[in-house]
Amino acid sequence: MPEDKLIVITPEYTLEKETDLWMQLLDAGVGRVHIRKPNAKLESLLGLMTKVPTAYREQISVHYYPEVTLKTDVGGLHQPYRHLVNSRILLPAIYRLSASVHNWEEARKAMKLCSYCFISPVFNSISKKGYNANPELKNVPEHLKGNKIYALGGVDIQNAQEALDMGYYGVAVMGTIWEEPEWAIDKAKALIEVINKKSISS
Repeated sequence: MPEDKLIVITPEYTLEKETDLWMQLLDAGVGRVHIRKPNAKLESLLGLMTKVPTAYREQISVHYYPEVTLKTDVGGLHQPYRHLVNSRILLPAIYRLSASVHNWEEARKAMKLCSYCFISPVFNSISKKGYNANPELKNVPEHLKGNKIYALGGVDIQNAQEALDMGYYGVAVMGTIWEEPEWAIDKAKALIEVINKKSISS
């Protein structure tokens, strides 16, 4: 499995010893961990990142806060599409910029500015009840195949391979990992196994 086919997004709330879980996920074979804490203050995020050894930081992206990316040497910054196109954030080339989009036109524009993007909802969301799949996202358009576009929204062990069959480069997951945090590492390993089988058969 190419190492970046699976991305795990953190829960909005903070778990006990959560940074240890991030490192365990990366050790298990997860390609990247995205730190998404929309209600956290800058100081809180900086404090969390100080608990992460330097060796792991390249595989971590932070949502919303360029300051955290630049001050802690994590590997990337993730922004909502509207922030991406309006603020024109400039990062040194060593950092990966990514974005969240919700339709193919946004994906096309985002891929001109980013290393990769998430598009959602591909399936019915696990973490956001009532946030149902967008039928237009069932297949990646031919002109966008090969780009690092990740299926987000309702991805789990049962449908991860289906997402790859639709033409997505990889999958980004949140709810399926964190609905039972005590099983987070086992669930990540199961997803990696599914993706490995798809990569071997392709």
